[in-house]
Amino acid sequence: MSVEVDAATSDLDNYSSGHTLESCDAVIAVLPDKQIPILVGTDDIATFQWIANNKTSKKIAHVVSVGDNVNIDNPSSHADYWTSCRSAFATLDAAGLTYTYAQGNHDYYDVGSSGMGNFASRVTNVNSYFDVTGMAWIGGTYEAGHIENNWCIVTIGGRQVGFISLEFGPRSDVVDWAQTVLAAHSTVPFVLVTHVFTYIDGKRYDHIANPLGSGTDQAWSVYNYLFTGIAFDAEELWSKPITGNTLGLINGNSNVKLVLSGHYYPVGSARQTSVRADGTKCHQILGAYHTAPNDAVLLLGIKWGANKLIAQTYFPVKNETITGYAREFVVDFL
Repeated sequence: MSVEVDAATSDLDNYSSGHTLESCDAVIAVLPDKQIPILVGTDDIATFQWIANNKTSKKIAHVVSVGDNVNIDNPSSHADYWTSCRSAFATLDAAGLTYTYAQGNHDYYDVGSSGMGNFASRVTNVNSYFDVTGMAWIGGTYEAGHIENNWCIVTIGGRQVGFISLEFGPRSDVVDWAQTVLAAHSTVPFVLVTHVFTYIDGKRYDHIANPLGSGTDQAWSVYNYLFTGIAFDAEELWSKPITGNTLGLINGNSNVKLVLSGHYYPVGSARQTSVRADGTKCHQILGAYHTAPNDAVLLLGIKWGANKLIAQTYFPVKNETITGYAREFVVDFL
């Protein structure tokens, strides 16, 4: 059992009272769905280049993509999409930055610009462009040579932090694999990344509580994508019993401190904090900015001594910071 907690009204006050990005030990840069800028070729490289250029000044230690890295996965008709995407990530490689890649619905083969299709085959061309064997920081993958499900442990501000990325609509075998990873590193705080998790109202996607066609159904659920019976939605990732953990992948692993997701269309930012029965917390954050200019970066600073997670949403191309409930805040991290 877990308890859902709304953010404290003092969060924004906390941000202005000393807990700022400048005061943190290190920063995680989170990239929302980049499909539109990679499609039109305007802000994609600029956003990645800004991260690379500001690695030192902004204390950026790791980068996270929440998925939908291209708009259409079809090298025959849209070869420039993956080429442009890989070039963008290459700027991070050149800067010596590690990153966690997540697989979104648009990153599967020939889904189309709507992002809809039958995903049961899991066919994707991403691995022709991203050679996971050449990424020395990757600790392991669900399938050899495939980046869609991967994990790593990197140093963030002098301490180890784990990142585990799960495919769009994770299969049960993938979730079981993730359980073995989290259990093997139970003393390391982990960030779980998956394309679809938090809905626009801050709640988890839950097809049982909000069934399709019920009037309360949640737009863009994984169960809208012909995934019925073969994939986990957010609530199932949270609490559905799995091999080795009857409490569920996230609820049953107290070292999962943060869940990052995107996907919501056209623009959405939301968050909630869940408190497990053992008292540990897990923050869940949605960030999706599909409308141009789509150069948003969610900067998450960690201040270990004060146990704070410090968030700021920044638009490098426009040089603007935006505020709001899920865009600029401070919460306890661990």
